[in-house]
Amino acid sequence: MGGTSERGHGGTGSAAGPSVLTYRVEGGAGVYLLVDLETRDIRGTLVDLGGGWWRCRTSRGDKREVFVPADVEEPWRDAAERVSG
Repeated sequence: MGGTSERGHGGTGSAAGPSVLTYRVEGGAGVYLLVDLETRDIRGTLVDLGGGWWRCRTSRGDKREVFVPADVEEPWRDAAERVSG
């Protein structure tokens, strides 16, 4: 059962496909920050919930959870692209 899915509250991401990131992703060990390229403001967070699920929050407080399949090489990048679009 491949593919991706998502569940959320608010948010503006698109399920149509990956977008070009306008943010730099920083972090590691299951917690990542989406940092604005120009201002260095934190625009969102990504937290690895395990089992392929990622919780993503925007600076406005919107929350989404997205599923990233195990075969994705950089799951944090996949989650970031989907919620930043």
